Amino acid sequence: MNLLKLSKSLWSHNPIPGGTALYLPLWNPGLSGPIFKSIDPYGHECVVSGPLLKSKGRLFNGTDDIITIPAHSSLLLGSGDFTITSIIYKTGLTNGEYLMGTASGVIDIFLSGTGGAIKIDLEGASTVTSNAGLIDVDVLVHVDIVGSGDDCIIYKDGGLFQTVSNGFAGGNNTTSEDIILGFNA
Repeated sequence: MNLLKLSKSLWSHNPIPGGTALYLPLWNPGLSGPIFKSIDPYGHECVVSGPLLKSKGRLFNGTDDIITIPAHSSLLLGSGDFTITSIIYKTGLTNGEYLMGTASGVIDIFLSGTGGAIKIDLEGASTVTSNAGLIDVDVLVHVDIVGSGDDCIIYKDGGLFQTVSNGFAGGNNTTSEDIILGFNA
């Protein structure tokens, strides 16, 4: 009797968490080419303009490389409770360097200063600035930004890094718009 052996897929080892609206493991070779679909239940069509696919993920040049995820009703960042999870590798820290956000700036996340802090601008709310040391140079850093009610909770490498009580008070995004990863002038 011959048995057919199939290798386990990425998702059998690491299933996508329920409720995930956008999942883009940018190191995955399946997410290559100028247009690809996210590997979440929505299959968002992502348009690449510049960042090269490398063995550990996409390489953004910091000046004009972007990935655009078109507007979708599941992607109301800054509305209700939400989590943005990313793994970031920086070779240098440039004040004001854009990391991600929405096309018209409902929410924007960018580097603040050169000490590894980030700023999170959420329309209608105060700007949240993390403590220094959130983003390190020449190492992978796992960052989670959680909107929980009015609070902004930031995690670094799985541990609590900072809580900003009422940091997102007043923010309420009701408009679906494109999400931009990388530079956004």
